[in-house]
Formats: sequence, structure tokens, C-alpha cells
Amino acid sequence: MPLRFVILGGGPAGNTAATTAARLGAEVTMIERDIVGGAAHLWDCIPSKAMIATAAAMGDVRAGAGMGLSVAPPQLDLEGLRNRIKSIEAKLEHNIVDLLRSQNVRIIHGTGRLKGPHEIVVETPEGVREVEADAILIATGSRPRIPDWATPDGERVLTTRDAYPPRELPEHLVVIGSGVTGVEFVHMFSSLGSKVTLIVSRQQVLPQKDPEVAASLVQRAEAAGYRAIVVTLDTFMLGWRPTDLDTAYLPFLQGTGIANYLTDPAFNAPLPEGAPLSDKVFRWAGMFGNPRLTWDDLAWLRERTSLPIVLKGVLHPDDARAAADAGVDGIVVSNHGGRQVDGAVAALDALPAIVEAVGDRLTVLLDSGVRNGADVVKAVALGAAAVLYGRPYVYGLALGGQAGVTHVLRCLLGELDATVALAGRRRLADLGPDVLAPSPS
Repeated sequence: MPLRFVILGGGPAGNTAATTAARLGAEVTMIERDIVGGAAHLWDCIPSKAMIATAAAMGDVRAGAGMGLSVAPPQLDLEGLRNRIKSIEAKLEHNIVDLLRSQNVRIIHGTGRLKGPHEIVVETPEGVREVEADAILIATGSRPRIPDWATPDGERVLTTRDAYPPRELPEHLVVIGSGVTGVEFVHMFSSLGSKVTLIVSRQQVLPQKDPEVAASLVQRAEAAGYRAIVVTLDTFMLGWRPTDLDTAYLPFLQGTGIANYLTDPAFNAPLPEGAPLSDKVFRWAGMFGNPRLTWDDLAWLRERTSLPIVLKGVLHPDDARAAADAGVDGIVVSNHGGRQVDGAVAALDALPAIVEAVGDRLTVLLDSGVRNGADVVKAVALGAAAVLYGRPYVYGLALGGQAGVTHVLRCLLGELDATVALAGRRRLADLGPDVLAPSPS
């Protein structure tokens, strides 16, 4: 008889537990009071990103007047924004529910309470029912913290749930709490036209990231034989990725793709021995990305490693000059494969001006969009010392393991040799802008 596994809470932790247990053969029941997918995720995180995108669009329209465009002042349609947010939430919940049901997870909408170690009483719209279990996981998440002196009424005193978006755009908004969510509120409401005051309840506006973990990762990289430290500049926060949102895809929250953190002694030091994966993921989420970093922080990194330091994600000559002034050894011209900012300048288009600005001061590499030998020729001809080759080798790994990677790289090198020869050159060092022609406009 399969294990009867009951989960109280349908947020990210509950979803992960449900799908994992179902794959292992358990008979899984999920009990959720609000929304499958997580109230904090679908009612807070997703709406905030939608409002930030709307605020950014309004800012772009306003900026048009200073760029020679005749534009009418943008008007905020709160009802339209509200409907857009609800549509996104509904689509995400639908996809998550479909995923759970495909794993034969039974979903009960209602409020559950423990009756005993193996029994839960659930109040549903249809009435009260009892659910028996061999094992119970409580994954009920959290609720907004309300000060004792404040009584939320949805008009003058709002929780985050009331403000995505509010009934009316406030003329003056006071934000209490200076974590990531509070800073997001300041950004989006000020961009929408409100006067915003931020009350800082702690010493720092954004959470302090853990320098001990960063130092440990650098030391481990050196010990493992790596020959450079690459600092990615363009993911201090994740961009707006509709495909990932549509599928609720963020494998990091399931512990996939963050093994360097999960196995790091400094990372695990504050956690109790044998801490569950969910605790480790929660700690990782609190330190991923750091918008407070500046050029001055590179000195901290230089003090902790003798390896070359390479900055990845440079697209403007001014930033390239700042990198050279900071004493780094190389830069990677990259738009993160187009995954961070929709419509960002192509890395190849940005390359010539950056090479002209700093090519004699540091090594310039190119990333983003390299798929074949001809792409390598274009990059080298425009001044790149080398290219980074990201996705194709991963496809080869997925399809054929090590042999698949070898095949992909041999194909790349074969096409590169042929393209260099067909361009009338013998070596990569012989390539220059003269082998290229501008595409017709």
C-alpha cells in the first residue's frame, strides 16, 4: 500500500514536496486555503513584477518627449492593470495545478487543521471532511506582518495584497519596511507618479549579503584548479521572463543548479546539522543577487584571489573603461543571451566600440548568440579575443552525455576551420573587419 502523504499548503515548498513524493510512489494529497502556487508567490511576487513592468513602460513613454517624439501623457488604467495581474495569476495557477494533477496529486481547497498525528480536518466550501495520513508536511508559508497600531482597511492602510494595484493611485504613499519588497514598492509607485516615503526599519535598505560565503566560493574555485574568476554583472536581479513565469520555472527553488552553495562550508555554517533542503534553499534565496554592489567592491575580491578577474555582462564603452580602471583582467561583452532585458543591444553590435575603448588595456571576450563557426569568425573579426559557448554544449550533454558535448564541439571547430578558409584566411589571427560586410538596411 503506498504511503499516504498529506501536505498542508500549496506554495513552492508544498509543490516541490508533492511532485517529489508522487514520483517516489506516494499517494499525495495537497490542502490549500488560498491559491495553488503560493499566496506569497502569486499574490505578491508576480504582481509586483507586473506593476514594475507597467511603471517602466510609463517611464519610457514620458521619456519620448525628450527624444523628439510627440506623445500624450500616459494615463494609468488601474482596472486594466488589475485584470492583467489576475490573468497572469490565473494562468500560472492553472499550469501548476495541471502539473500536480499530471503527477496524480489530489488537491483539496479548504482550511486544514491537525486533529492528530495521522489525521487532518479540512473545512471546505462543501463542508467538513477528514483526511487520514501516514505522513504530514506543514508548508503553510507566511502572512504579512501588521504593526499593532495599524488596521488594514484596503484604502488608507494597505497590505501588499491590497496594493497590487490599489483601488486608486495614492498621491502620497508611506512604505514601512525596507527589504526587497519595500524597495520594489518605492520604485514602482514613484514611477507611476506617487510621492513615496520609505521608513527604514533596519540599518540597511537591502539585505546584507554574506561575504564569508563569497570568499569561500573563491577559495574553493582556486583549490579546484580554476584559472579565472568570472563575476556576472547583469543578474543582480532576475529579468522579466514570461516563458519561465508561464511554467512557474525556477529550478533553483527546488535545489537544482545551486550545488556550489549547498555544499559550501561557509554557506552551511549557520544551519543546523542535517538541515532540510528547504532551509538551504531559503538561505540561498536570501543571498542571491546583490543590487548594492559597486565598482569599489572589486577591491574586496582582488584582496582574496590572485586569479585573473573577468567581468561578464558589459555592453557600454563607459562600463568597459570603468572595468579597466578598476584593474580587472578581462571583460565579457554579453547581454546574458537576451534573457535579462527584452530588446537589449546585441552583444555583437556592442563589441566594436568596446574593443576600440579598452582593447589595448584588457582582454575582451564575447558571449550571447554564438551558435556556429561563422558566429565565431564574426566575433573575432570585430576584435574579440575569444567567445563563450553556452547553450549548444548543454544540448549535447542532455542528448548524449560526454560524447554529445564532444560532438557539438567538434562540429563547431570543423565549421570554424572551414569558414576561416573560405574567408581566404589561414588563421584566426588573420581575421579583421575587412572580412565582413554590413548587412543591408
